[in-house]
Amino acid sequence: MKYFLIVCMMALLLVSCATTSETVQVEEPVVEVVVEPVEEPVEEPVVEEIVEEVYNEEEDPDFLFNRGNRYAAEGDMERAIADYSAALERRPEFPEALVNRGLAYAKQGDHDRAIEDYDAALSLRPDFPEALYNRGVAYSVKGDDDRAIADYTAALNLWPDYPEALNNRGHSYNNKGDYDAAIADFNAALRIRPEFPDALYNRGISYRNKNDYNRAIADYTASLNLKPEDHEALYNRGNAYLRLGNNDRAIEDYTAALNIKSDYPEALINRGAAYDNKGDNDRAIADYNAALGITPNTQEALYNRGIAYAMKGEINRAIADWEAVLRVQPNHPNARQTIEATRQQQR
Repeated sequence: MKYFLIVCMMALLLVSCATTSETVQVEEPVVEVVVEPVEEPVEEPVVEEIVEEVYNEEEDPDFLFNRGNRYAAEGDMERAIADYSAALERRPEFPEALVNRGLAYAKQGDHDRAIEDYDAALSLRPDFPEALYNRGVAYSVKGDDDRAIADYTAALNLWPDYPEALNNRGHSYNNKGDYDAAIADFNAALRIRPEFPDALYNRGISYRNKNDYNRAIADYTASLNLKPEDHEALYNRGNAYLRLGNNDRAIEDYTAALNIKSDYPEALINRGAAYDNKGDNDRAIADYNAALGITPNTQEALYNRGIAYAMKGEINRAIADWEAVLRVQPNHPNARQTIEATRQQQR
């Protein structure tokens, strides 16, 4: 994917694996431990007159817990948290309520409070795999892969056939660059659940990181057979095709991803690169323009648009784009050299 202007080599910039669109998918943690209300034994009356105690469901921690679960299932996290908290006021040692409140906090993006609840649940019940798993998810989201791996491993020691924990531990190994350990975990998850699209997708990411693009494509394809609307799998398969020089297949995948998610600048930029590789600079420029309309000043879009303009002979526009790159990132590795080389050619 290189272009030459007489003696000046200019390589197209692709949106790399550091972009959010290429991050692996973490399986949504779900803990739904339903505690049925306990029925107290009825004792024989000692007097003829029986005074019945009035039952108030709002004081019953099991009722509050179950109603909190219903609110959580409906997506009403505020009410769910209120009910779990009320249940815990009435029964402080209620690890299931702590875990589910933690999950509700996590769904609100408050992972620190979620971890506090998981910690409290584990202090009451150390052998609680869902609490360990969900705390691992929270650490994953916070970028603490070492703690995440420790929690997923502890959960797997209690529940070896836990495919979500294997998938997520593989995700953390991927983040740490241990791709072989990641692949081993994804393989184990797929032995337990062969039709597990996230494990297939994530294993594809591992193979991509090992530059094994054919295996990556096979896994993305298998994942897409199970989740056809997964725009990230389409995008990453497009990237693999692009790396293999198959620009037409790459364009097909980027276009399919954009049909699902139209505001997808990474797919626009890389589709533009594929069009540039085919010599279709006008379509490439249209894609770079569209990407810049979504995320202005994206250096990959600006730099690549400069290449496309240069290939069309519009050198002033090309230099203007490369100078814009330097305003965004003064230490850009290619833009300054490309400007200097292009100006030397004009003399």
